[in-house]
Amino acid sequence: MNRAMSVRLPLAAGLLLVAAALGALCLGTPVVAPSRLPDLLAGGGAGAGTTGAGALDAVVVREIRLPRLLLAAAAGACLGAAGLVLQEALRNPLAVPEMLGVSSGAALGVAAPLVLVLPLPGWAHPLLAVGGAALGGLLTLAAAGFGRSPSAVLLTGAAVAAALQAGLLVMMVMADRLDLQLIFRYLMGSLSGRGWDAWGGVWPWAAAAVPLLVLCLPVLAVLRLGDADAGALGVRVHRARLAALAVAVLLIAPVVAVCGPVAWIGFLAPHLARRLRPGADVVGWLPWAAAWGAVVTVWADLAARLVLAPVETPVGAWTALVGVPAGVLLMRSGRTGPRAAAATAAAGSRHGRRPRRGPAPGGGRGGGRADPSVRWTRLPRAAGTRGNAAEGRLLMTASVTRGRAAGALRARAVRLAPYLLPVAVLAVAAGDLLAGRALTADRVWAVLVGGSADPLAEHLLWQVRLPRTLVALGAGACLAVAGLVLQAALRNPLAGPEVTGVTPGAVLGAVAATGAGLAGWASPAAVVVAAVVGGFTGAGLLWLLVGRERSDPASTAVHGVLVSAVLGGSTSVVLLVAPGEIGSVVQWMIGTTEARTWAHWHLLWPWALFWGAAAWLSSAPLMLLRCGEGVAQAAGLAPARARAGALLCAVALTAGAVAAVGALGFVGLLVPHVALALFGADLRTTLPGAAALGAVTVCGADAVAQLASRAAGGLDADRLVVPVGAVTAFAGAAVLLAVARRHTTDQ
Repeated sequence: MNRAMSVRLPLAAGLLLVAAALGALCLGTPVVAPSRLPDLLAGGGAGAGTTGAGALDAVVVREIRLPRLLLAAAAGACLGAAGLVLQEALRNPLAVPEMLGVSSGAALGVAAPLVLVLPLPGWAHPLLAVGGAALGGLLTLAAAGFGRSPSAVLLTGAAVAAALQAGLLVMMVMADRLDLQLIFRYLMGSLSGRGWDAWGGVWPWAAAAVPLLVLCLPVLAVLRLGDADAGALGVRVHRARLAALAVAVLLIAPVVAVCGPVAWIGFLAPHLARRLRPGADVVGWLPWAAAWGAVVTVWADLAARLVLAPVETPVGAWTALVGVPAGVLLMRSGRTGPRAAAATAAAGSRHGRRPRRGPAPGGGRGGGRADPSVRWTRLPRAAGTRGNAAEGRLLMTASVTRGRAAGALRARAVRLAPYLLPVAVLAVAAGDLLAGRALTADRVWAVLVGGSADPLAEHLLWQVRLPRTLVALGAGACLAVAGLVLQAALRNPLAGPEVTGVTPGAVLGAVAATGAGLAGWASPAAVVVAAVVGGFTGAGLLWLLVGRERSDPASTAVHGVLVSAVLGGSTSVVLLVAPGEIGSVVQWMIGTTEARTWAHWHLLWPWALFWGAAAWLSSAPLMLLRCGEGVAQAAGLAPARARAGALLCAVALTAGAVAAVGALGFVGLLVPHVALALFGADLRTTLPGAAALGAVTVCGADAVAQLASRAAGGLDADRLVVPVGAVTAFAGAAVLLAVARRHTTDQ
């Protein structure tokens, strides 16, 4: 960096911070002239000879605006520094507190005692936040092999964060209506009403973390070389990462305890620091990351106060709105986006890791087509030897045997599927009908055979339980087929409705329509239309932002996370502008089948049938797309047109399911993998199988949710209703953790 830039950058950052500070102190109600600030801050505005207006201005500036300004700057600096520590320790530019379970764990640690009405002193809240953040971070690191694989860290962090988010939403469901708005605003990250006591709860922790942060900097610089090189230099990599996580937790947890999880500051600030100081190292980036974190947070808080005044929005919503375009600009440069993460992963794989097992590309040396039933495994050989030929033949024979056994098992599953899947669907449907309260098996049987004279049992079965079960079956089938179509069209095993903007867009559309009075929760048709429009909007936004990188799975996944973040922030703004909708939409945001009627089913089944048939008719183009664009073009297929048609089917199916049961997580992400493992790559067979598996998954989860609500009924039957989305989130997170653990072990 030349001398002129080294002078301009600190000057620009300082001017931005000073301008934001002046706006934070002067703007609002009442408006204070900048020339009066020195007198008001010095205490001259509240003297004996001042008017009532002058005394009011002094109180507003000194007791409300000044501590809020200091808190915003300190919170942003802590989050920016913590984000840099996590990214450098894990050697992953996409590692942020929100994607590693750290912020969600801290928020859960604070929110749970509030909902459960536990009498705790105020000083205990930061300790609970530290414990929750440490738990989330340790789970992520332990399941990901302490960061040996950067991709596994993100996969594991997503699973842990999803499980903790499900716990937070369950806490919101348990909260009463008076506390619900406060908890929701806190979970979005808010500085509203924070005074000097809140400032006092942050700065001691930040001051205690500063010397530890300085001690970590040399170790972080060594970790950038890779695990093997760092170990050769005497660094204990696992302990170093645990120490870095501890420092990051000390910086993040107090901020979350006081302000809530202010999102994406830990992502933006380090990347801004690297971009503006490209030739520096971690020692040079740290003060810049803290400075830019403070600048962004202060400006976001100013927007939260003034843009929709007199309604004050959460600062976390505005940081998410800023984070998406800034993240897209940074990723398009190719320096800090998915390409850098992929390069980091590749570099890590060259630092002493064992070779990974997999199919031999191109069928081996002959270049022919590879047999998919054969698994090739490299044998370690001593230097100067050729290896044992008999041992190699024995290993290949065992691999072929295992591959053929798996193929035979898959063929048997395909043959038995027409018989077993209907039985499984009927079994889980019967379990779902019997899982709720006040309806036993004998009463159900009496109603079915027509010998019951109990009108209550008939009403519960035909008007409450049966439509609920059918809606769960239909929504599960839609989500599973949509996920399989997305993964095939994008050639991305991590593509799901949750991370492609479809589900968050559908939620935003439905919430915005109800908040504007265009639809109501009592009118399923209007909610379906609004959710469909929102789902197409979210998917279209992702499609435009990804641009020419649509074929890159990492780029698509990361852009999807960013788009989902901005859509979620927009949903929160809508809910806070129309707070009366929060109580109605909380369960729907996590996914619920409560109060589903025949009106929901009559709208869902024709929609699912039409778009499911359209997805099945696109099976052949999808199978060609899975082979690559070159193969598809050689076969006479237009890849862009075929992919657009497939995505249209996936978006329509997801939007219909979200409109019916809400934002169910992990169904469209994980069920397609099970279907592919059971039925193979022929989508003409796998798509119906995935539909049946999705129906079984959601209906079974609904039965488990009802049983859990019954089991907890003795504690508090009126408040503790477990939504089906919590069950799918916890189960999906467990499966995703297992997958990430296996991925780490293979590498």
